[in-house]
Amino acid sequence: MGRFRRAGTNYFDGTIDEVRVYGKALNQSEIS
Repeated sequence: MGRFRRAGTNYFDGTIDEVRVYGKALNQSEIS
């Protein structure tokens, strides 16, 4: 987490709020 796979050394320069970790892929209705 923190960089884009194709971006090489360009790291995310921002903040992330309210992180949640799920043990499965969420569908569209679970995201909204």
